[in-house]
Amino acid sequence: MSKRSATTSLCNVCLEPIPATKIADGNDVWLEKTCPQHGTQKVRISKDAARFFDTTFAVEGKPVHERQQTIDKGCPKDCGLCPEHRQHLCTGLIEITSRCNLTCPICYYGDSKNPADISLAEFEYRLETLLRTEGGKLDVLQISGGEPTLHPNFAEILEIAASKEIGRILINTNGLRLLNDDRIINIIENHRDRTEVYLQFDGFDDGVYRKLRNIDFTEHKLKIIERLDKCGIKMSLTVTVFRDNLKELPVVLDLACRIESISGITFQRLTKVGRAKNFATETILQEDILYAIGQSGKMKYEDMIPLPCSHVNCTSLGFLFQTAEGKVYTLSDYIDYAKCKDVLSNRIAFDKTILDYMKKNVCDCCVTKIFGGTFLLDQLRTFSEGGGSSHNGMKIVRILVKNFMDAEMFDIERAKQCCVGVSTGGNRIVPFCMHNLFRTS
Repeated sequence: MSKRSATTSLCNVCLEPIPATKIADGNDVWLEKTCPQHGTQKVRISKDAARFFDTTFAVEGKPVHERQQTIDKGCPKDCGLCPEHRQHLCTGLIEITSRCNLTCPICYYGDSKNPADISLAEFEYRLETLLRTEGGKLDVLQISGGEPTLHPNFAEILEIAASKEIGRILINTNGLRLLNDDRIINIIENHRDRTEVYLQFDGFDDGVYRKLRNIDFTEHKLKIIERLDKCGIKMSLTVTVFRDNLKELPVVLDLACRIESISGITFQRLTKVGRAKNFATETILQEDILYAIGQSGKMKYEDMIPLPCSHVNCTSLGFLFQTAEGKVYTLSDYIDYAKCKDVLSNRIAFDKTILDYMKKNVCDCCVTKIFGGTFLLDQLRTFSEGGGSSHNGMKIVRILVKNFMDAEMFDIERAKQCCVGVSTGGNRIVPFCMHNLFRTS
């Protein structure tokens, strides 16, 4: 395959915007750029050129109801959101503290010289900025940090968020406080109908945890998952993926299917931002994660599709369906994602819109073999009546692969279509990868 496309990237050294070209060479795609000060830079950004340039799942962005910045110096200098941004927010994120109880050498937050918590008033202000941008209603809010459960007013923050029109509230946490702090568990349990724990989980190898988190963590993580499951608190496992834990991905999928309260997994590639700029490891690509998922026996490489919302190279999405008997199937065997991309578009949560679509169309859009006659289709229809991600012993597991950008891979076209925005204060919302790249610049 021979194809090329022009874009704007960043110098790997000085982070200045520079012209760049995406070039297909066989199955690989390379990003080539030249900085007047630091010379020519070239990095492989994909191992699947056909998928990389495919626009089957590209969609028009939804309207942004309020833009906070005007265009002065141009993207990315005027970020926050400016008129050049082409997509609404599927997910808004607020960092409520810079304090943490770990010292992860790969933390994208980086080092905070003066750890601090934002006030309740500041949280409300940042949340209102997100809500105005989305016309008063937000699909997903992520409460993050640092470690958000360390905030002294964590309970009040969750109460404020729960009082707004927000579909799903995610608590981004390493989980340490959930081990023994009943108060934190009770706070989350009180809002478990709309709150989900977004739990850092990097597999089952303590060697991996020592590299990524500076701690032996496997036993603690499994106890945290067991405790949340007993409390009926939904959780999504968040796996930072690098070369050493790629082999763990099929086992993580097994765990997610086996534990009732696990509703999803997010696999995110390790990027060179924050402390990880100097982390000595080989960078992997999105396709490495997709190939590893394809080795699980539960789904195939092609079952993961580009999320029809953000740029097609940013996020991949797939669903597993587990029957009441414990058998697991990939939903792509029963739903033609290409035909229903409008249903999946402009959202990241598995919500009522998708369930309604399944209820009406799961028979009509069956695209491959039917296991056991109509039995599984009947179960899917029954499941869709439940109104959530689990029903009558059945469950859907949402699988996401986040192809985060660092300076090496930065593509302005992706940034302009980002649907994850960080409300940073000062009436600004910055796309997630941009925020982490320029946080300390």
